Amino acid sequence: MYFLMGKEAVWRVISRLAEMPHERSNWDSQASLRKDLVDFYRMVQLDNPLPEADLPLFCTDEARTKALLNLYSKENGGNFEALKARPMEPRIQNQIESKIIRSLSGWKVLEPDLAKIFDVVVHTLFFQASEGYGGGSLASALGVIWVGENEHWEGKDWQEFLLHELTHQLLFLDAYLEMHFDNWDALVLSDSQVYSAILKRPRPFHLAYHGLFVVYEVLSFRRLLGEPAEPKVHAPSAELLPEALKSAAHLAEVDGQRNLMTKRSRFLLARVTEGLQALQ
Repeated sequence: MYFLMGKEAVWRVISRLAEMPHERSNWDSQASLRKDLVDFYRMVQLDNPLPEADLPLFCTDEARTKALLNLYSKENGGNFEALKARPMEPRIQNQIESKIIRSLSGWKVLEPDLAKIFDVVVHTLFFQASEGYGGGSLASALGVIWVGENEHWEGKDWQEFLLHELTHQLLFLDAYLEMHFDNWDALVLSDSQVYSAILKRPRPFHLAYHGLFVVYEVLSFRRLLGEPAEPKVHAPSAELLPEALKSAAHLAEVDGQRNLMTKRSRFLLARVTEGLQALQ
């Protein structure tokens, strides 16, 4: 969303949501804007264990981590054990934290607004190892990212992971201003599944939709930073781009058959499709 829509458009979405809790639109600092956006999160998501103060980005509170894992388990039918989550080994977590800090510092130099947007939107990174889960974001946990035990990732890998998750977060926020989907039951039906550009297999419509924007952002970021020598988070760009175009066409086809999207999500799909075509 950052590269697709531009930083000004992203800031407008953030500001409009941050206005809602206290009906104010002037902030004297980035921190005050962040606080009001977190208040918006608290207003719309009562189950999200949000920080009660301006806590550090890295969550070390065991009770809060467990409450966040409970939110993730609801995406798995409420089966907490199926997450197979366990505390990360301190040595590995410390290494990952250092890599994330360096990655965000790199953004401050390379794309300052991207770093600022991440700081305002994302309030919590929590760390848990899992056999079947490498981390991620949920629409029901705004501002939260689960970081998995990916100790072999290096700088560009972590930057791509953070951009991947920030893209999900920005799509979640955009949907609070203008609904993207209004028939959630239909989205998960088998005949609504769409080819995923990232996983290269059918997925529920909304997940494939999100993945398309992630691919565009990653490809745009690589144009800026350079292609990773050995990409670990996403496939090489030469593979990602044709897969994304295939997914975009399938999304439009299924929506044409089942009318799953709103005016806003169709507009965004058209924009990202045009953007991907321009990258060819």
